[in-house]
Amino acid sequence: MFEKAQNEKNKATYDFTTLWSTQFFGFYQFKNFLEFASDQSVQIDYLKSRDVIWGNENGEGHDIMSQVMIDFYLNDFADAVKLIKNQFIVFLFTRYEFVIQDTVKCLINDEPQRLLKILKIYPDYEKTLGFNLKDFINCQTKEEYIALMSERFANKILSGRPSKVLGRLRCLLTFKDIDESVLDEIMDRRNKIVHEGHLYDMKISDLEFYYDAIENLLTVLATALKNINIYVEDEGKILNGEHQ
Repeated sequence: MFEKAQNEKNKATYDFTTLWSTQFFGFYQFKNFLEFASDQSVQIDYLKSRDVIWGNENGEGHDIMSQVMIDFYLNDFADAVKLIKNQFIVFLFTRYEFVIQDTVKCLINDEPQRLLKILKIYPDYEKTLGFNLKDFINCQTKEEYIALMSERFANKILSGRPSKVLGRLRCLLTFKDIDESVLDEIMDRRNKIVHEGHLYDMKISDLEFYYDAIENLLTVLATALKNINIYVEDEGKILNGEHQ
């Protein structure tokens, strides 16, 4: 998703096209499936089409599925849908991480001096970034070493709640206000799902609300990069509209 530009004028390219399309199609494919999988009338028609097969000493027989069995399966389906909805929160948080990482790497590779700027504000980062002569010698070029540092720094800046992460990012990039509380909520939910096995009751509209927050984060940061003359790949011309 992140790559150097092929011309000297632009040192870095922000691949907004890939980031946006992965999120957009990932969500709407999921939404279409979930609307289908949540339709109880479809589920009941499917269950009624299945025979219950039983066997005894006299051979094998077929019965229409009873309402008790239908209710049992409907509960199973509902549990599965609930699980899938919660896993989508995990997907969205991963998208948030990719957006932040690619933004940071783009900024550092475009202008390495930005790394020195942030280290003045957060001097403790220098040790964790692992500046050393061995790594520098093993890299073929200075640009390769800077790319290595940008990767490490992108991972470092991601630590903590999104509201804290965006505060650090503002030291490198000016961008319009983002609803950080929603991003924090996504992280809180993701952590409870992954680490505690918690399952939230959510409607599709709830997931769409969280998706919109990630999409807004991406478009805001991509526009901010364009505003400082970093090349942003936008094949669909999405950023030519209201986000500018």
